[in-house]
Amino acid sequence: MKIAIVNTNKISPFKHDVHFGIAYIIQYANLHSEKVDYLDLNIVNWNKFGKIIEDYDLVGYSILSHDYYDAIKAISINRKVNSDVTIVVGGIDPSTDSDKYMKNLDIDHVVTGEGEISFFEIIQAKKENKKLEKLILGERIENLDELNFINRDIFPKEETLDPYFSKPTFGILVGRVCLYNCKFCQPAPKIMFGTKLRVRSPEHVVKELIYLKGKYGLESYQIYDDNILQNRNWIIKFIECCKSTNFKAKFMIRGRSDNIIRHKNLIGELYEIGLREVFVGFESGSDKMLKLFNKKLLVEQNEEASKILNKMQIRIVGSFMFGFPQETKYDMKLTEEFVKNSEIDYLIFNSFIPFPGAYLSKEYKEKGLLYNPENVDVSLYKPKIKGINYYRVVWMIFKLNFKYQFKNQIQFKYKFNQLLTLIYHFLGITLFYIQYFFKNMI
Repeated sequence: MKIAIVNTNKISPFKHDVHFGIAYIIQYANLHSEKVDYLDLNIVNWNKFGKIIEDYDLVGYSILSHDYYDAIKAISINRKVNSDVTIVVGGIDPSTDSDKYMKNLDIDHVVTGEGEISFFEIIQAKKENKKLEKLILGERIENLDELNFINRDIFPKEETLDPYFSKPTFGILVGRVCLYNCKFCQPAPKIMFGTKLRVRSPEHVVKELIYLKGKYGLESYQIYDDNILQNRNWIIKFIECCKSTNFKAKFMIRGRSDNIIRHKNLIGELYEIGLREVFVGFESGSDKMLKLFNKKLLVEQNEEASKILNKMQIRIVGSFMFGFPQETKYDMKLTEEFVKNSEIDYLIFNSFIPFPGAYLSKEYKEKGLLYNPENVDVSLYKPKIKGINYYRVVWMIFKLNFKYQFKNQIQFKYKFNQLLTLIYHFLGITLFYIQYFFKNMI
């Protein structure tokens, strides 16, 4: 029996990242003597995809919310070229918005939550001609060490967009749960992974890093967990394991400001084993907005965390969001002041995307504020929520990038590209409003 899992994300800028969800599902199947192929819609056109997929007996599709239309197109092609195929969907979008997949007659099974065990059980059921329900609640793996290391050879060579890190660079995952409840993100991750913190042992993670160093020549790595600093005991043991094995390489983590403050003594020890960059979701320079997000942080904590990292000469990647109905010009100004006065090495600005499964998305949908309540549009600056001046949002992001990105360096090419981007997005917003106006006039 031929089995495959398809990566449906055709629009991601990170085309050379490992898809960890798919990687671990394939790894689990391999551990149970099942061969599963990996197919990537990034590297095949639709005609080629149709020819490749027709020979498979069982095909899984991992779907993010912004993959929806490409995923449905792929599934339709799959069913058309092979009417007997068993089609399975899983991932964050089917987990948070399963109804639209349950109604799709081309789909045989919808897996919500984690997929390793359930996908393998579907394989077994297919072999035994055993019937399963269409909606399947994914069973969680308690001991993540049992999965062992994923097979990176099935994916394109990993790259980094950050020139600060030497190549070859690799990403790793440690755990599966974020304990916090930010309203722009949760409860989707907890629907997917539950509320109990599960992590690989520090020994297992360091063993994988040593393996990557030996087999692929690892020079740097990134820990992709949203907030690895939420687990102090794990960090302490990880540091001990790196020191006892003499493993050291530059790496990046993601962390919240309160945990950086709480564990500032550990930050110094992490620096000793290679920590050189921390991605911090500052989100806003307004306490009002941080409260709206349920971030459980204050601006002064963000300021203190920045000072701690700067003092230790650890680079900061700071992320901020705009585009909320409750956000005023004054809130935006406060964010600008925070950016201006903070020593942040690289700035990331986004317009909020109301992905299904987030508290704020549900709130705006119930209030009738979404332009497209059924399917989210992931274009960062295309209007998505009514009552927001998207021209102001785009202008603020342009201004902050233009004035403060690489503020210690002259980047003429970057600034020129930002100007072109501003014009492009202004035109896109105008076109959207014109189309929306005439659509609702009919």
